[in-house]
Amino acid sequence: MKQGYTLVLFFLVSTVYSANAQFWDFSPASKLSETINSNAEESMPMFSKDSSTLYFVRTFDAKNAGGAIDQDIWYSSKNEKGFYGKSEKLTTLNNKLNNAVCGMNADGTSLYLINCYEGKHPKESGIAISQKKGGSWGKPKSLKIPALKIKGDFINFFVSQDENVIILSYAGMDSKGMEDLYLIKKQVDGSWSNPLNLGTSINSSGFEISPFLSLGLDTLYFSTNGRGGMGDADIFYTVRQDDSWTNWSEPENMGDKINSSKFDAYLIASGNQFYWSSNRESDKSDIYFTTRLYPPAITLSVLPIISTVPKKGHAIDLTVNGGGKHLKYSWSNNDTVQDPQDLQPGVYKVRVSDEYGQEAFAEVKIDVPVFANEDEMEASKVKELNKDLDKNNIIYFDDNSSYLNLENKKVLDYVIPILKSKPELKVFVLAYADKRGTNHYNYWLSERRMKRSIAYLVEHGIDKNRITGSYKGESEPLINCSNCDEEQLKLNRRTTIKFKTK
Repeated sequence: MKQGYTLVLFFLVSTVYSANAQFWDFSPASKLSETINSNAEESMPMFSKDSSTLYFVRTFDAKNAGGAIDQDIWYSSKNEKGFYGKSEKLTTLNNKLNNAVCGMNADGTSLYLINCYEGKHPKESGIAISQKKGGSWGKPKSLKIPALKIKGDFINFFVSQDENVIILSYAGMDSKGMEDLYLIKKQVDGSWSNPLNLGTSINSSGFEISPFLSLGLDTLYFSTNGRGGMGDADIFYTVRQDDSWTNWSEPENMGDKINSSKFDAYLIASGNQFYWSSNRESDKSDIYFTTRLYPPAITLSVLPIISTVPKKGHAIDLTVNGGGKHLKYSWSNNDTVQDPQDLQPGVYKVRVSDEYGQEAFAEVKIDVPVFANEDEMEASKVKELNKDLDKNNIIYFDDNSSYLNLENKKVLDYVIPILKSKPELKVFVLAYADKRGTNHYNYWLSERRMKRSIAYLVEHGIDKNRITGSYKGESEPLINCSNCDEEQLKLNRRTTIKFKTK
């Protein structure tokens, strides 16, 4: 007998629970409490659809219907504190043969069992179904699968929640080694197809047992001794690649939080928890569980990288924190790289997701054009600088004065470091006067204002060859008014500073 097997003939049908095909990590394995585990052997955990009831197999217990050498169905119900209480035998479905609850359909009205009823010898058995009637389970009836010809002593089953797919483990005519995994599908007329070997991407020269499919029918969990690992049998998972049911990803070991140096098998899932059987601490198996852990949440920061090379587009620098190991990038311009390049102006949105279903969103705006040449680029830079000057840096001299007050000097002090840091820039000073006084006087006054502004720049280290200017007197007023108030007059006696490249 293989180590860890509890039956000469064993059928497994499990309900389907959602489980992601990628795993970040698990909590350390914990053994269920003594309300479930005992000095006997516990295996094959199986939940009702809402996990309120845990069914399992107990072997080597003198209280079983057939005594200590028998295998019976036991169950435990969850209490209001969320713990499973005292275990009880499911007496209505136990007999002196090997009994096991192997699964439940989607609405919880059909219970799948080892077909050790109707007076049959176990080696002729298959799957039995018990229907729920009035709060109790009816007499089990066999599931007819004529094409299934059982040979050998060991067989496991899995039936999908919609009852249309069976994954079975047995030694078929074309098995690669000992027990292989096979597929049987329900046909349109309600009959069942011939068993289809799932192929060498899963099956090995050893045994493959205890199959379990995720809710989406795309991730298959099973136990095998044919792929190396940590012990007698390890639990692996694989992902279906297409609709053929024979094309699967390379099976991956579930790791040392689940597998041990002994026999590990019969894994099922309930929410974010996995349950399985293992004899890691004794000769008899107990039921263990672990919680699936997720990576940190994904957070994003994005920055536009503005090109300084003519004709070359801009770029985006995306920084990602958290998430899994395999991130996917989906940009609004259809880019799938982390940092898109050669971009035109616009708004760019990104969705970053990982293999665990986490995702995060961000957007960034690029509002600088891509320039055809250096002159165009420099002209744009100067335009942006002048926008700032126009908003915040206009000199307003006091009435009938050409002397710089403190506010005037602050404006020029803002300009000076820009000119020093950009030696390619030049500056143009244009001065005005309001309409009080004669036209001749106002020209003279605006000229004085221009010269004093230029002198201040030169005194503070700006080469006079980089500075030009002009004066307009009272002409070109900013506000045309016949009875101007003081604020309007102030705006008209402005002196502006403009950057130039030529």
